[in-house]
Amino acid sequence: MKLFIKKWSEFILNETLKTHNIDLTVSNVKSELALLNYNFNIGINQNNTISLELLDYRYIIGIGLYLDVIDNLFIDRHGWFPSKMIITNFSGMVNEFSYDEDMLKSDNSKYFQTVEIIYESKYDIETNIPQKLFHLSIQEYKTDILKYGLVPKSKNKLSKHLDRIYVCENINDCYNLINRMKINYFANKMKNSKNKINDKWIIYEIDSSRLNIKLYKDPNYNNGFYIIDNIIKDLVNIVDYEK
Repeated sequence: MKLFIKKWSEFILNETLKTHNIDLTVSNVKSELALLNYNFNIGINQNNTISLELLDYRYIIGIGLYLDVIDNLFIDRHGWFPSKMIITNFSGMVNEFSYDEDMLKSDNSKYFQTVEIIYESKYDIETNIPQKLFHLSIQEYKTDILKYGLVPKSKNKLSKHLDRIYVCENINDCYNLINRMKINYFANKMKNSKNKINDKWIIYEIDSSRLNIKLYKDPNYNNGFYIIDNIIKDLVNIVDYEK
């Protein structure tokens, strides 16, 4: 049975699952998939993620069992999780998605030439927590945040992984992310004309001196960090927002 963690409650139940060394993981996966005659490439990326490229994807028979074997190797045995996938169809068009195994098993998979899956470790590099942290969001969620605090979410993120609160060590790093966030929400509105979400930016300051939590480095953003714990409302204040 696959242990792919999809909900926070499942994460608690699987707390003992550990991530194995990246070189050992790649070596073991490479050996076992080669013995099974899988057609693939595997490598380590600069941000300490693993890339598994499945070749001639549309010709794979029994894709469900095929992916189960890969999940067992990466997730159950080595503690590495699929975060995103890069799909190239037979006409050469390349698209990048959050990892979605249902899409990989769908009828549309007959048009896929290659599928590259990116794997992240259960945890990234832990780092020291400064006295203050900053969180960039949109004003749509202001009422809930001021009422309940910050809660880990994965919505609107490209990577699929354990829910997180993304934070910055200084406010300028949050300012630098505003345009990137705006583009993401604009694209969502273009896809759905009924989307009336208030995507004006807002930045919160977190009094992290009173937190007993762990802070992790985000491998996908040089100045990014994340937390996997709730932040109570008493430690969160608005410091700037879009008028």
